Amino acid sequence: IVFKRVFYKFDFEQIGDEEFLSKAITHNTWIQTYDVNTQTITISHVIGVPETDWNYHFVLSIDQTGRFNSELEDIE
Repeated sequence: IVFKRVFYKFDFEQIGDEEFLSKAITHNTWIQTYDVNTQTITISHVIGVPETDWNYHFVLSIDQTGRFNSELEDIE
């Protein structure tokens, strides 16, 4: 099964901080789990400002169609 999805920092409505978004990049993305029954991938994803500790940590659930749900896990 192949999942194809591109993430942009502006896709994460929970951030809502234009100053942060103008400086931030997406990074530290890794797969946590894959559910065979629902064919859903759970991913940890961080959007942050390079060279700082200013980060938003998300958990994403992505289905086979590329549709995803993001939950804000932590803000540093």
